[in-house]
Amino acid sequence: MAKIPMFRNEEEEAEFWAEHDLTEFEEDLKPADVLCARSDQVIAIRLNKDDLETLKSLARRKGIGYTTLVRMWIRERLGKEA
Repeated sequence: MAKIPMFRNEEEEAEFWAEHDLTEFEEDLKPADVLCARSDQVIAIRLNKDDLETLKSLARRKGIGYTTLVRMWIRERLGKEA
């Protein structure tokens, strides 16, 4: 099985990966422990069923998730209030 080469620059690496697939090097790959530090906090908000369905429908029309839409609206309002 081939080894992933060392690259001199990003251009050389891009050319290599344009012609190769990562699955060719599965035996070279090692698991990595990754810690993701997020400053976001999770909260729960109670909505009645009709409001939630309306929210989901609006989000679908915009092509985004409903929780994304809620976060956008909250940030927009916080910006106005600040």
